[in-house]
Amino acid sequence: RHNLLAFEQSSEFSADNIAKLSPACDPSISSFLVSYTKPSEFRIWGSVFFTEGYGRFFPSGMGVEGLMSNRPDVLTVVCKSVGSLVLARGGTRIGYFVSGSFEKSNPTPLIAGEFGSEIRRRLQLNPLFEKHDNPFWWLYRDSLAQILLELDKRTSGGAIVVLNGPLDEKDKELVKSRFRYQGQLGMRRLYNMILDDSPRLRKNMSIDALEALIHTDSEYHRLLSERLAFVAQLASMDGAVITDQYLEPLAFGAKLLAPLYDGKVLEGNGTEDFDLHSYGTRHQSAAGFVAKVPSAFAFVRSSDGPIRGFAIDESNQLRCWPDCMQSVFM
Repeated sequence: RHNLLAFEQSSEFSADNIAKLSPACDPSISSFLVSYTKPSEFRIWGSVFFTEGYGRFFPSGMGVEGLMSNRPDVLTVVCKSVGSLVLARGGTRIGYFVSGSFEKSNPTPLIAGEFGSEIRRRLQLNPLFEKHDNPFWWLYRDSLAQILLELDKRTSGGAIVVLNGPLDEKDKELVKSRFRYQGQLGMRRLYNMILDDSPRLRKNMSIDALEALIHTDSEYHRLLSERLAFVAQLASMDGAVITDQYLEPLAFGAKLLAPLYDGKVLEGNGTEDFDLHSYGTRHQSAAGFVAKVPSAFAFVRSSDGPIRGFAIDESNQLRCWPDCMQSVFM
C-alpha cells in the first residue's frame, strides 16, 4: 500500500552502487528497496517514501488510499557515518554497529523509566508540574526526546547540561561561558500555553471550537519543536550547552570547570560499573559537573556513538545511561 517507485533497471546491491546512489536518498524520508532474485543475489530495484517522523512534534499525516506514509515494516539499514550503521524495522530500532561492535537496542530510558524517573524527580517542585502534574511531565519528556533526535542528526558530538534553575553564582564558578544569552526563547511560556490550551485536556466543546483549538495546539507544538532544534544546534559548537529546567539556553560553547570525577559510576539503574575513564574529555567533564551539581543532569553525544545520560540518584550515586536513544529510530 506504499507509494513505491521502481527503477526501469535494477542495480546490483554492492558497496560501489550504494555509494553512487546515496546522494539521491535522504534517510529521514526515503529508502532504497533491496530484495533478492536468487538466495545470494541481491538487487536495488526502487525507492519508498515515508513521513519524516512520528510523535508529538510531527504532524499526523492524512491517510490517503494507496499512499501510506508510515515507515515500511521491513528491515531498514541506515549508514550514519563511516563505520556506524543503524538497523531498524518500521519505526523501532533493532540495534546499531559502531566500529564493528553491535549493540542491541532496549526500551528508551526516558520513556521506560530509569533515567526518566531521575529527571521526573527533579521536576517535583516545578510550578508547571504542581499545576499540571503528569501532562507537564509527558510534554517535558517528549521535549527531551525531541532534542536528542535533533542532536543525533548532527554529525559532530555535543553536550547539553540541564540545570534545576538559572545559572547562579555558585554554578558560574564551574562554567566558563564563551557565549551567553540575555534574551529568552520563551520555553516556559510555550509549555504553559500548550498545557492550558490543549484540546486533549478539554471536554464538552463545540466542533468548531475544538477544530480551532487543535490548530492552535499544533502551532504551539511547531514553535516548541523549532526551539528544541535550535538548542540542539547550539551543541554542535565545541563546548557544552547550558540550559535551565525549561530547556531555555543560558550559555553555549561553554567549558565545564568542575574537577574530574574519580569515584564509581554505575550503568543505568543496575549495579554494573560504567568505565568513565575510557571516554574523552566531553564525557568526563559532564560527569564531573553533574557530580558537583547533583540537581543537574547531562546528555553527551560522541561523534560516532550513542547519546549518554548522566545524573546523580537519590543515594548520591553517579549513574550513566549508555544509550538514551535506544529504541528511537530516526
